[in-house]
Amino acid sequence: MSKVVLAYSGGTDTSICVHWLQSKGLKVITFMAQLGQLEYLEPLGEKAVQLGAETAYIADLRHRFVQEFILPCIKAGAKYESDYLLSSALTRPLISQELVRISNEENCRYVAHGSRGFGNDYIRFNNCIKALDPEIEIIAPLKELNLQTINDDIKYAQERNIPLGSRRQSLYNLECNLWGCNIQLGQPDELWQTAPRDTYIMTTPIEESPDKAITIEITFKKGEPIALNNAAKDYLELIEILNKIGGRHAIGRSDIVENKISGDKSREIYESPAASILYNAFHAISYLVLPKELLHFQATLSQKYSQLVYHGDWFSPLRESMDAFFNASANKINGKVTMKLFKGNCIILEIEK
Repeated sequence: MSKVVLAYSGGTDTSICVHWLQSKGLKVITFMAQLGQLEYLEPLGEKAVQLGAETAYIADLRHRFVQEFILPCIKAGAKYESDYLLSSALTRPLISQELVRISNEENCRYVAHGSRGFGNDYIRFNNCIKALDPEIEIIAPLKELNLQTINDDIKYAQERNIPLGSRRQSLYNLECNLWGCNIQLGQPDELWQTAPRDTYIMTTPIEESPDKAITIEITFKKGEPIALNNAAKDYLELIEILNKIGGRHAIGRSDIVENKISGDKSREIYESPAASILYNAFHAISYLVLPKELLHFQATLSQKYSQLVYHGDWFSPLRESMDAFFNASANKINGKVTMKLFKGNCIILEIEK
């Protein structure tokens, strides 16, 4: 019997994938990455086995996520279009690496994911996986089943007694990690209405955030944030603390119209407290220490870099070459940025170099 390794989230969509892949006579192995999401993954791994998976892999990849993916994006000043700091897109190459690694170790013939076949993630996963292993065969069960909406998933699951994911996950197609939350409202006729209050996960509503500002200091060395308020922090700890502080002060909320890879427009709701704080701090100190010509040229490359990440082209010679450029530029970025956080705003107070 052939094996398949599935990128598994524990939600309704990937639970359907486990069920469908089994029905095709495949032995299913699931993989989940701990990237800073809010829920415990062990019960979801147990759920995969209960659904019929042969093995459920779980890996804590938070440190790798920060070191190998988030830090390069900080140095690149990567932001897609108006306000997307690439929280979900940035996880796809890392997850793909693990899928390919497990497929080789387990002698899997196939790799599978829960994308629908017409969205960004279908292209991202396929691009990343094929870049790592051009010979591997990729399956997208939701595409094969023509399940195009969350409501389609729920109906399919209920008809086959497949356990549903959480209510929030089902309603909002929620994905969170260290670098932010991506929230998609589920009902097409509600896409342009005011988002319900409980849509948001990481941030306090502006009107409920503290009436007193907080001042923080972030120290950079060679473009990397190494200390908060003069206390040395490893990268993961610093991001986790900034998410809590920034979320409390309503930092990093955005509700935007975004151009998808296909060219379609979509409404995207994001929360990115730590990412927003670090992006603003890095941008501020960059403008102080870098010369005009370098800054202007870097802005063009930053846009291209964010597009590569957004499109799932992380494993490309162009991205690697741009990393070399941004690393060289970041060597000059040393100093401290003092910021005031207040009612959703990051206000630069002082910059020391």
